[in-house]
Amino acid sequence: MRKIKSLFLIGTVFVLCLFSFVIVGADEGGYRIEDYKFEGTYHKNNTVSVEETIKVQFTESRHGIYRTMPLFMEAKRDVGDGKKEVLKYQNEVKDVNVENWNYSTDVEDNYYDIKIGNRNEYVDGTQTYKISYTYVMPDDRVKTGDLIFYSVLGADWNVDIEHFAFDMKFEEALTDKEVDNFKVYSGAFGGEDNSLDVQCDITNDEVSGETTGIAPRQAITLYCPVHEGYFVGAKSVSKTIPMVLLIVAVALAALLLLYILLKKQKKAVQTVEFYPPEGMSSAEVGVIIDEMADDIDLISLIPWWGEKGYLTIEEVPDKKGREGKHASLLLHKVKELPADAPLYQRTLFDALFATNPRNLDDLPRSFSDSFSSAKQNLGAEFRGEKQLSTGKVKAGALLFLACAAYFGALATSSMISLKENLIFGAISAIAVLALGLFRLVSYGQDKVRTKGKWVTYCIALLVLVAVSIGTIFVATADGDTFFKFPVYLGVVAALVIDGLFIGRLVVPTDFKLQYYGKLLGLKQFIKTAEIEKLQMLIDEDPSYFFNVLPYAMVFGLSDHWAKQFKNLKVKPPTWYYGYNAMYWNAFYFNSMLLSGLRDPIQHLRTEAMVKAAASAASSGFSGGGGGGGGGGSW
Repeated sequence: MRKIKSLFLIGTVFVLCLFSFVIVGADEGGYRIEDYKFEGTYHKNNTVSVEETIKVQFTESRHGIYRTMPLFMEAKRDVGDGKKEVLKYQNEVKDVNVENWNYSTDVEDNYYDIKIGNRNEYVDGTQTYKISYTYVMPDDRVKTGDLIFYSVLGADWNVDIEHFAFDMKFEEALTDKEVDNFKVYSGAFGGEDNSLDVQCDITNDEVSGETTGIAPRQAITLYCPVHEGYFVGAKSVSKTIPMVLLIVAVALAALLLLYILLKKQKKAVQTVEFYPPEGMSSAEVGVIIDEMADDIDLISLIPWWGEKGYLTIEEVPDKKGREGKHASLLLHKVKELPADAPLYQRTLFDALFATNPRNLDDLPRSFSDSFSSAKQNLGAEFRGEKQLSTGKVKAGALLFLACAAYFGALATSSMISLKENLIFGAISAIAVLALGLFRLVSYGQDKVRTKGKWVTYCIALLVLVAVSIGTIFVATADGDTFFKFPVYLGVVAALVIDGLFIGRLVVPTDFKLQYYGKLLGLKQFIKTAEIEKLQMLIDEDPSYFFNVLPYAMVFGLSDHWAKQFKNLKVKPPTWYYGYNAMYWNAFYFNSMLLSGLRDPIQHLRTEAMVKAAASAASSGFSGGGGGGGGGGSW
């Protein structure tokens, strides 16, 4: 632990040194400030009208200077009951003008920038810049008193200032007590004394002062708690928009929940089944059962084709000459698929037998693309009359609108309109939306999901809910939002409930219901079949085990199906050969088939996906409050 702390300390020092170097080198100098005069009026609406006169001596040719002002400030305030909180404020600069100079303005990273000069012209010698603007500070949101907190000189100037003078008039006169409590802080950012020895004259109507020999990165700040009501008509942020959006989000969530509770669902009737449905491939059954085209659905076609007589499978030694569980599978094409075979089957079959015979351990990379195409074609089979469910788009749209309203409410509920609230709102809303979309995508899998998938699914749900709740907790922790944490938590809770049960809005079609109950019955039989019944079915059809095996694969029950036949005599299929007869049984066959078919194909697909991914604060202090900032040359 000590070693880790040491490494962390070294890394931190390195980063700070690097950061300091960047800051120092951010402006190339080439000038000094001979005289800096600040004249301002502090208005009753918490705005300051400012005129700055800056006399600059350029020692090198430059285009001009730039002036930056922070738009974000913090102040530690007494909020009542003896409590103090650090409150954040978002300020504004307007009515900017630079006398007799070209200039441009920009806002970046919570700083207002004024760039003075012409990029096509250079200046040198002594130049004077007269800058005027209005600095707007919002309502302080505190009922125990108001506060004058303003930096007449900011700590972001990177050159010496030979002489600085300021004069701040007050539209509303200060009381004698307020004059006695008036503070002027000066020096490095965060200082709580007058280290620059600013000579001040403080009256009820104004404060003025001056000093000389100011080093870089020094500030002068005015600080004075004043009586409640001193500021009247200060800029404020309206609660109306976030309140309306929260109401919309709750209304949509309630409507969605009500619809879920009242909607009558069509349900499939599970029947007792021993055989797969006639005329339907194992791949198609795999899609119907969970409404998703999975890799195993297509892989199951290989033994299904074997049973139909289109191919044979031969066990051959692997590249190291090993047999048994290490053997490779060699596919031999016996005949072409019929002309009316579905596109997904023809796509996969042609890709497999681009070379005949085909060793699955030697599949080319192009096979992964063909496999993906076959998978898309399989999903496309269930459109139009064969559509499996309806309502996903409607459900998704309703949830999206509710989450969008919630996002808008959280994003606009900040009293300081920081971009962080946009981020908080987006993260929280996206997490809830992802929860609902996850449920929509996984619709139909509840009855076929394995234990492992259930664990993964539940973990994903918990993570999404935790992210959403954690985000709103962070967003409201500083008390800078209109509404408290429980309000947003209530809205999120409603949306989470909707997200969890939104699958109820998805309605299975008559086409799906026609098969779904039968498939659930077959799945149940595969899990619970008695030996006597299986023996009877084998006696009737010696190929029964192999006929059902591809369907057990798409149910995720092939191992279970093979174990059911552990003590039954099952003759090897005519389409599978090359094995050691000494080891033959149904369980061995299933193990070889799964590992020999699935592993090389999924390894190739994973390799292709990886390759694709790789290419792709204190009560008052020097430098705080409104105003301030600094500048440089360019």
